[in-house]
Amino acid sequence: MEKIKTYSAVTDALGNTKDGLTKMFIGYDDVDEEGNILGQQNGKILVATEPGYLFGVEEHIPKNYRKLLVRDGDLYIKDGETLDVEVKEQTFQDGIYEIMNQ
Repeated sequence: MEKIKTYSAVTDALGNTKDGLTKMFIGYDDVDEEGNILGQQNGKILVATEPGYLFGVEEHIPKNYRKLLVRDGDLYIKDGETLDVEVKEQTFQDGIYEIMNQ
C-alpha cells in the first residue's frame, strides 16, 4: 500500500487557499472494519460536525475515496488501485491572471 501525502494546512499564512489543495473529512462511522471508506466530505471551507479524520489533500484525492483505506489515522491507496487525476485546463482568464501577477 502506498501512503497518500497529506498537508497540515490548505491555506497559507495569510489565509489564502493553496492552489490544488482541499480538505477531506471522513467520519469514524464512514470507515468499516477493514479501513474501507464508505463516505466522505470535501471542500476548501469545511467544518467537521462529528468525530472523524480531517486531511489536507490534493484536489483529486476525494474523488478517488473508494480506492483508499484509512489505517492508523493515515490514508493509503489500496493494493492494485491507481488514482484518477484530472488535468485542469487553463482558461483564458487563468492565463491573464497569471501574467498580471508575475
